[in-house]
Amino acid sequence: EAFPFLKQRPGVSNLVVDSRMEYTLGTLGVGKRGYVDATNAFESVPPHLLGASFLMTAKADGKVAADAGFLSFSVDEETHVYILAPPAPPKQSTKGAAAVALAWLPFRLPSMLSEPDEDADLPSWMQDFERVKGAAAKLHGLLEMRVFRSSEARIGKIELGAWPSSPPAKASVKRTWPFGLSTVSSEPKAATMYIPVLKVVSNRAEIEL
Repeated sequence: EAFPFLKQRPGVSNLVVDSRMEYTLGTLGVGKRGYVDATNAFESVPPHLLGASFLMTAKADGKVAADAGFLSFSVDEETHVYILAPPAPPKQSTKGAAAVALAWLPFRLPSMLSEPDEDADLPSWMQDFERVKGAAAKLHGLLEMRVFRSSEARIGKIELGAWPSSPPAKASVKRTWPFGLSTVSSEPKAATMYIPVLKVVSNRAEIEL
């Protein structure tokens, strides 16, 4: 097929969002902006999602409560919904003094002392989404985003929630000697809002990364 991407985009209508920003529909690709209120453009996207439709959400909307029904729209074909999600917050080990004291024991420590689930930060409305292993998207100046896909294809009205609030990333300050001058590093920060991607179900087997 000369233009297979033409079959990846469903018809989208009835877009409703609880935001002061006006969301818009785009075609996913390198160089495309990811948010309506920021200039961050995609540097990389999963190859199997190139040419798919995506909703340009608002970067600032990642600070609202994670209630279901924040965003809704309708699609006219069987569609897989993908979520390009912000990276998980930095892991904070739950292994405290008790774990250190019991580390010599030959049996396995209780699960409460183990490392937390990498995707434990997901909001409840994403409970039927599955992580696409090995897949990631990258916006300029931001850390890589995780990729999730709805466990079942959807048609008709689709409702998505908001993204839970997270502490703002702190700028890294470096001091130079001998004068003690400080400079702010330009290390990538984490995105604060997800981006939905919509891909029509193909008759061919889809190859996941």
